[in-house]
Amino acid sequence: MLRIIIAIIAVEAITNIITKSDLFKPVRAYFYNKNRWIHDLLDCGYCTSVWIGIFAAIYLTFFRVTAVEIFVLGIVLHRLSNVFHFMVDWLDNRRGQGKN
Repeated sequence: MLRIIIAIIAVEAITNIITKSDLFKPVRAYFYNKNRWIHDLLDCGYCTSVWIGIFAAIYLTFFRVTAVEIFVLGIVLHRLSNVFHFMVDWLDNRRGQGKN
């Protein structure tokens, strides 16, 4: 069950990186005129998460590669730390201790 929870968080985090980050902005821009289907896929979080989810499901059912698990765990820790950071900022702002 823990592997599935980790996979869910990783799929969301990887999808967010692909569809919203500046890191993939040049890739999305490249496909804008080259291949509209791929561009639309990379711009749509819902669409991208389907494909990332399929690859995660294949991995969970067929493969056990330690390097991949370490990478996925790193992505999950990154995402959870972002959620924690958001909660701390939200609490600070509610208490009036936000950034000056």
